[in-house]
Amino acid sequence: MKRLNVAEMPEACPSCGFVPVGTIYYGEIEISDRFQEEVLSGRTIIGGPCGGTNLPKWACKNCGCEFMHDEDDEACIM
Repeated sequence: MKRLNVAEMPEACPSCGFVPVGTIYYGEIEISDRFQEEVLSGRTIIGGPCGGTNLPKWACKNCGCEFMHDEDDEACIM
């Protein structure tokens, strides 16, 4: 899986051109209808349990490319 460091969330995946790039959410997440729509569209990605530092903040649903934020040590969003 390709992993890139970026200064901000890309509008499109630089690897395959897919739009949108999704924000990865970690930890316990309440799954609402709107959240499910966001996941299906690729704007939101479920990242699993919050497992520490050095986690990607965004990803491409199409090719799986992950994006690390240059300034963040931890991408855990709960």
